[in-house]
Parts: sequence; C-alpha cells; structure tokens
Amino acid sequence: MPDTLATVEIASDAEWYDLVNKGAELVSRMEKGQHGTSKWKYEDLSKQGWKQDDWNKPEKPFLKNPKPRVYLADALKALKVSNKDQLQGGRNNYQVLNLDRSQMHPRERELVQGIWNHGSFENSFNPKEGVIICYRNYRPKRTIRDYQRGVDVNLFSPELTNWSDLIFLQWEHFAKKANCDPRNLRYVFRSRITNPQTLEIINRVMGATPNTSTSVQKTNVVSPGKWPGHTFRTDSNEGRALLATPNAKGIARGMIDRSERYHDKVIGDIRVFLDNPSISEETNVEPAVCMLIRIVDSKSKPQASEAPESSQQRIEVARKDPSKASKAWTATKEKAKGAVKQGCTTN
Repeated sequence: MPDTLATVEIASDAEWYDLVNKGAELVSRMEKGQHGTSKWKYEDLSKQGWKQDDWNKPEKPFLKNPKPRVYLADALKALKVSNKDQLQGGRNNYQVLNLDRSQMHPRERELVQGIWNHGSFENSFNPKEGVIICYRNYRPKRTIRDYQRGVDVNLFSPELTNWSDLIFLQWEHFAKKANCDPRNLRYVFRSRITNPQTLEIINRVMGATPNTSTSVQKTNVVSPGKWPGHTFRTDSNEGRALLATPNAKGIARGMIDRSERYHDKVIGDIRVFLDNPSISEETNVEPAVCMLIRIVDSKSKPQASEAPESSQQRIEVARKDPSKASKAWTATKEKAKGAVKQGCTTN
C-alpha cells in the first residue's frame, strides 16, 4: 500500500459523522436549488493580485512522458476523453495561477522567497470534453515567521482566495475561449492527494475502523487499487463524507454559488483510486491516491434501485478474499450514466 495511506491516521467517529452531515447538506443544496451567489468575475483575478500563466510549454509536460506532472493518462483513456497535452495534439490546457508577489511589501517578498506554494494553483482544463485535472493547489499563507526580528508577519492576502472561486472562474474563462458551455463540466480529478483529513476519510471509507484504546486500527484497510478503484454514490454515507473533504467540497460549493449555470447539476459519485506512475519513464515514483468527482444532470442521477454494486460490498469481498478483488472491480460496471453533451460550437 502507498505510504500516503499506510502512514496516515484514520478518521475518528466524531470527524466521520461531522463530514457525513456536511456532505449531506452539500448534496441537499445542489438537489433542492438552495444556491448562493458568487460576486466574482474572471477580471477580478488580476485586480485581486493573481497572475495567470500559460504552462503549455515543452519543458513543462503535464501528461506527457517522460516526467509528467500527473499520472492519469490511463484513467482519461478509460473515460474516452483526451489524455494528451495541448502541445501533443490533446485538449488538456495546462495553466498556473500564481499570487502576484510584486504587490507584496519588499520584506514580505523576501520572507516568502523560495516558498513556491505560496498562492499557487496548477491545473489543466479541457472544456470540450468537460474535464478539470487538479494537480497542486495551495492558498496563500496568512502569516510567516520573521526569525530575524522574532515576530510573525501578516502577509498580503487578497479577498479572492477560495478554491471554488479561483477554479470556477478559470474554468468558465477557458470554456468561453473554446466556444464551449461551462455547464459541460463532467469530471474533476484531484491528483496525488496529500491533504491529511482527506486521506483519513479515505482510510475510513476503505473499511478502516478507529481503535478505541490508542489512535487507529489499520488492519482492515483495503487499498483503493489502480483504476477503476472504488466508486461511492453521494447518497451514501461514504460518498457524503468524501464530498465534504477539503479535496471535493470546493467543487460542490463552486456549483452552488453559481446557480445561473449549475442549478440543474449535481455531483453523482466520487471515485477513489491510485494513479499509475508506471506509464512514465520514472521508476522511483510510488502510486498516490486520487479522486474523480463526477458531475451529472440532476434529472439523470440514478436512483438507488438502478445503482451498480456498491464499493462497500466490493470492499467486503476484497477483505475476505483479496484474490477476488480485481475480478470484482473488473466485473462491476457503471450502469447509469449522466447525459453527456459536448456543449461546444467547434471541434
């Protein structure tokens, strides 16, 4: 099992039920049309101190070998969407949104020098097929220690910092440039997850139970496995808990806050799986946990009676007889698919 799951703790009962309830609230707001309102526009990014950089460059491969940023080419191929960078004739547009440090006080810039992830969002956008791939996303730090003076320094931080706003503003901007309807959004990948709370919930979802005596008990954990991994519907406790994690809730909030576009869209399910570094020439990269959040039309969301065999059932099969795990995952196919519309005026 990869170190990310083998070493992380497991969500406690209190944390588990808290996220189940929060996830249920997000699902309810998406389904019932109880929406908020986002005041931001794409033009506000630069006004708020953000700088958009196009990283579609030969020296910065995203999906291309030999050293890609993400290892999802096989998963994208299985979904029948582009698994190549734009420079290789694909549709994945690699963009980086960085906090413009020129607006910072000179001493602030000096303190954050060398901290590459101080306000940095690396993602790719494929509006024609409705795909966002999220790689490394870091909000700006609020404070930093000035050891020379022995004080904490408040750093410049714009009002516009929510992940949901930053990502959806970019998504809608690049969809417009591609003559596509942003409502075409179908798949959001969270690649190589490192957030501790998300990993704790994934451990719990995969069958781990808290140890009442010390900290956690890990003997029951089943690895998600490589693609297709395990899928959890958002009308299950597992799916709701995953939806409320730091790596998924921003997608729901982005949809809720933009009712004029996504009022009839819902997150149908969340898939947990390990990526596949072996598709590149790198040999020292371990598989890491990823999530795929699938967005469907609310009217086409499958009912419980139409649902395929649950991942929880398959986890039980894997725990009792690991040799049957891969067969169970292969045999299980999604029977209900959301309506697919390209939503573009050009190819």
